[in-house]
Amino acid sequence: MNTSGDRLKALLLECNLTSSDFAAHRDITPQHVNNWFKRGVPLARLDEIAELFCVHPRWLRTGEGPKHP
Repeated sequence: MNTSGDRLKALLLECNLTSSDFAAHRDITPQHVNNWFKRGVPLARLDEIAELFCVHPRWLRTGEGPKHP
């Protein structure tokens, strides 16, 4: 997993969520989620997404450090 988008995709798989379900839950379009998969999670949304999945923001952003608090 090289990008935050890759890590987000893995988190969705772990939670058995589709990108469409996740998008609906966060009130964004599925295209936004697909863009995040390709380009990475925007820094403005990183803390929010990390908190939602109970992972460290640093891990989500860089893949470094422990995954869970």
